[in-house]
Amino acid sequence: MLELDMDSSRNPESREDRRVIAPQEACNQIAEVVHEALKKMEMVADEKMRMFKKAHRNRRLVNLSSMRRLGKLLN
Repeated sequence: MLELDMDSSRNPESREDRRVIAPQEACNQIAEVVHEALKKMEMVADEKMRMFKKAHRNRRLVNLSSMRRLGKLLN
């Protein structure tokens, strides 16, 4: 059996903040926390990829418009 802190903001020395849980319950809780963390990491990665693609697309547009302006100046 494992001890689980019910409220980590309380004094860790206090035994009344803890309860004993079965190993399977502890594994399930750990798996839930890991799953939530992975979902958040995936969301961040997706947002970074969108930002990268947008910046790359904008850079190409800026380069294209700069080339057009340069072409007009040279004509």
